[in-house]
Amino acid sequence: MNLSVELPTGGSIVPVRPNGARGELNRRYAGAALLVFVRNKLGLHRAVRERAQTILGPLINRLTGEEPDTVLLGGRIIEQLFREIDRIPPYAFDRSLIYRIRAGDLETLVARIDVPYRFPS
Repeated sequence: MNLSVELPTGGSIVPVRPNGARGELNRRYAGAALLVFVRNKLGLHRAVRERAQTILGPLINRLTGEEPDTVLLGGRIIEQLFREIDRIPPYAFDRSLIYRIRAGDLETLVARIDVPYRFPS
């Protein structure tokens, strides 16, 4: 059974494993907090991509479960992203699973969110 989900951007979201101890990936975020959380995940993901270019980077990424092209997010977070852009999620995401979503697809979804938020100076 193929559980991957096709996105409007042409990418896909693939379930990886049960959510387990990663509570931050299963929290409910509201508006600006959701945007901040996902942008922070994308910012941290840059380090994964950069690390993949070093000698030991691929090994470290494999040990931590990170991939340079995808970001791990919980089903609840992905549902919230789709609702923030006023779209019905294309799939009933299981909130107990962690999904892999391509970083470019996630950036596209985040760019569609229209939440006014100013970072504190």
